[in-house]
Amino acid sequence: MDVSEADLTKHFRELSDEALLEQLRAGTLTPFALELAEREARSRDLEIPDAEPVDLDADAGPHEGDGPDEDVDLVTVAQFANPLKANVLRACLESHGIFAYCWGEHLGVANIFMSIAGGGVRVQVRSDQVDQAREVIAAFERGDFALDDEEQAPE
Repeated sequence: MDVSEADLTKHFRELSDEALLEQLRAGTLTPFALELAEREARSRDLEIPDAEPVDLDADAGPHEGDGPDEDVDLVTVAQFANPLKANVLRACLESHGIFAYCWGEHLGVANIFMSIAGGGVRVQVRSDQVDQAREVIAAFERGDFALDDEEQAPE
């Protein structure tokens, strides 16, 4: 998928200061994206954190870079029969900077009964992020992230 300079510039411009700094701190931006994010941060007079760009030429395996470091285990923090609900929670966790993975989501879509028999869709996080994830999950379940009916987009 090709992303233009205009698309990336727009993306970084729409981020809050904290979200922009978090992207810079994450160290997951390509050199091109890093340059554009730093340009946006400088335009806001933000102090740019140190981060290394992702090396796209590295000899990566099929899943390397998609998950946690090899020495960090994944821990199941939630299970769902519905893959959509699992992915909503995964997206919520990721929006808080927590690596999350939905194990078994494809079986849940292809054959819901087999998925349920196998334990459903499991939302997993890095073992070093379990406490953070549980805090976010608790806030999610309390409804802290729910939108008010009045805040819906105009028709």
